[in-house]
Amino acid sequence: MGSFGLNATEIALEKVRQPGKKNKNKNRVYNKETVSVYQTEDVSLGIEVIEVGNGYKEVKEHFNHSYVYEIVGYLENPGKSIKELFKYVDQNIPEGESIEVYSCLDGEEQKPRDNKLDVVINLKTYQLGKHIKLDKKKYLQQLGESFKLEDKQYIQVIKK
Repeated sequence: MGSFGLNATEIALEKVRQPGKKNKNKNRVYNKETVSVYQTEDVSLGIEVIEVGNGYKEVKEHFNHSYVYEIVGYLENPGKSIKELFKYVDQNIPEGESIEVYSCLDGEEQKPRDNKLDVVINLKTYQLGKHIKLDKKKYLQQLGESFKLEDKQYIQVIKK
């Protein structure tokens, strides 16, 4: 778990007013939070791997593996977040193993997946689905530039 491909500066917010309330004491602290600030858009396009919250337990039915985590990022379009996802998977999957990825809209975790969108990506043979062979030296770049997650799509990433 953690952040991958992100480069943020954390800034503390010490004086945040509650919306809609008159602030009689302007120095009173209502919230002490931090926000992430990014120098450029490119350094904000990584991923975060976090525990699945209690409200999302239904999503586990889509997986064969027992350990399920949530990935947060801009994964609906090709780009740096997709590249960081596959880089993370490639670095954390031992040879002979697999990782599953399932994409769905928030609140639709219990709905059935679209089996027509199922795909297997083999990071050992550089094969994307049945028909696309990736370049051995550029496969992570190619995945980042061409792949996007569809709604209710299941992906099995293997290294066999």
